[in-house]
Amino acid sequence: MKINLLLFWCCLSSYSFADEWPELQKKRYYSSNRAYFADVIPANRATACYVKVYENRAKGVALKWQRNLLNKEAPASAVVAPDGSSIIALDNWGSVGRGANVFVAYGPKGMLGRSYSLKDFSPFPISSFPRSASSTVWACGVEYVNSKRVRICVTPELNPEVAATKKILFYNLLTMRFE
Repeated sequence: MKINLLLFWCCLSSYSFADEWPELQKKRYYSSNRAYFADVIPANRATACYVKVYENRAKGVALKWQRNLLNKEAPASAVVAPDGSSIIALDNWGSVGRGANVFVAYGPKGMLGRSYSLKDFSPFPISSFPRSASSTVWACGVEYVNSKRVRICVTPELNPEVAATKKILFYNLLTMRFE
């Protein structure tokens, strides 16, 4: 009886640490200068997940490029280059920090650069990151330095202000490699 009760509480407690994800829907991401934006359209029964990158113009918006993304449903987030030439898709919707598409670089006009799992670029052991039932929290910021370089802040702390455990990485979009 005690073992059954213990198993019940273990199952209940692990369930209580499950992530909650909002309903999957189209999401818009702007470049830092707001001259470009990307609409990420999640996968459905008929289509794969894809992105459309637009340029804001005085007379409206113009489609710059579009392409399918590697994510099964959608990325958890994305970052758009200041010139709209590329995007970085981050994590998989429903499983941050897990799987093969934690960091995916799409180069000029959406050309697939490279896809990385967290273990491919993390300066910390994967076991040091906070975890939930479906996610591993790793990023304290991802931003374009310019159209050819991305700054990535990685930390195993839930509080990203803890500077001692923060590492800054750079990704070069010309070589499609971490520096």
